[in-house]
Amino acid sequence: MAVILWAMGLSLLMQGYLFSLGRTETGCMKWVPSGDDVCCEACHPGNRLVKKCGPNPKELCKPCERKTFTVIPAAISCTPCRQCIGALVTVKNCTATSNTICSCKEGLICGDDSCSFCTEKCDKGQEPTEDRSCRPCPDGMFSDQIQQKCKPWSTKVAQLWGILRTPHSSERKPGKIATLPLLNSDKGGYSEYERVFSILVLLSQLLDNVFAF
Repeated sequence: MAVILWAMGLSLLMQGYLFSLGRTETGCMKWVPSGDDVCCEACHPGNRLVKKCGPNPKELCKPCERKTFTVIPAAISCTPCRQCIGALVTVKNCTATSNTICSCKEGLICGDDSCSFCTEKCDKGQEPTEDRSCRPCPDGMFSDQIQQKCKPWSTKVAQLWGILRTPHSSERKPGKIATLPLLNSDKGGYSEYERVFSILVLLSQLLDNVFAF
C-alpha cells in the first residue's frame, strides 16, 4: 500500500513539473485491449500517433517536435506552427497543443477572423477597399462603425442631403424648413449618425432663412 501511494505521489509530482515547463505527458491516453496488445484511440494532448497497436501504451504516441503542434487526439503527424511575419506580430507563442496567435502592428487591423493578413484601419465615414486601404463613403452613403462597408442613407436622409446640396439662389423663399422625422428614434428606426446629420441639415436651413431676409 505504501509503495502504491509513493508511486502515485511521484507521478503527480512529475506531472506538475512537466506542466510547469510547458510540456505534456507522453504516450497514449486512451486505449482498448486487442489480444496481447492494446490499440490507442487517443494520445495525450500534444502527442502524435506513431503506432496504432502494441504492448506498451507509452510507445504508441510521441510528443510533437519543436515548432509543431496538434489538437487532434490521434493525429499521425503534427502541424507546423504558424509564423507571424510582415505586418503580423506574435501575441502568443506556439505550444505542442496550440498554434501561434498573431495580431497586427499598431494602426492596422486583422483582415479576417484568423488574422491571416492586415489591412488599414478604416474609421467611421470610411470603408475598406479591395486593395486593403480605406476610402471615404460616397455621397448618399455612410458608415457609423470602424471597418464597416458604407451603406445607403434612408430615403428621408437622402432627400435632406439633396436640400443641403441645392445651390443658394435668390429665388429660395425663407420660412420653409424640412420636416425631421429622424429625430424620433422610436418611430424612424434610423442610426445615430443619420439623426445627427438631419440636425445639421436643419441648422443649415435655419441659417439660409436668416440670411435670406
